[in-house]
Parts: sequence; C-alpha cells; structure tokens
Amino acid sequence: MMEDAMNLSSDIQRVTLLGLEDGA
Repeated sequence: MMEDAMNLSSDIQRVTLLGLEDGA
C-alpha cells in the first residue's frame, strides 16, 4: 500500500513537471 502511494506521488510529480514545461 505504502509503495503504491509513493509510486503515485512520483507519477504525479512527473506529470506536474511535464505540464509546467508544456505551459511555459
């Protein structure tokens, strides 16, 4: 369970960073 949460957090951070780069 905890590992899944960590993986989701990493995925969200990656998507967020990509989104910011696309918006810039």
